[in-house]
Amino acid sequence: MRRFSSISPGLVWGVVIVGVMAISVGSILVRLTLNAAEQRGMGFSLVMAASRLSLASIILLPTGFKVQWRSLSPQALIYASAAGFCLAFHFATWIT
Repeated sequence: MRRFSSISPGLVWGVVIVGVMAISVGSILVRLTLNAAEQRGMGFSLVMAASRLSLASIILLPTGFKVQWRSLSPQALIYASAAGFCLAFHFATWIT
C-alpha cells in the first residue's frame, strides 16, 4: 500500500482547494435551486439533498473499488456509519 508521505504536496493542496470551493458553492446552489423550482417544503428539500448525495456517491464510486474492505476494522465501520448518520441528520435539519 502507498504511504501518505509519497503523495506530492501540490496534489494535496489541489484536492483541498477543490474541496473547499465545492463545499462553499453548495449552499449557493441550494438557494438557486429552491428559487428556480419555486418549491418550498421539507419534501422537496430532502429530495434535493438526496439528489446531491447520490450524485456525489456516483462521482466517488470508482474510489470505493480501491478500498480493501475486509481489512477495515469494525471500529472504522462504526465510525463511518456514524458519520453517515450525522450527515443525513444535517441534511434533514439544515437543508429543510
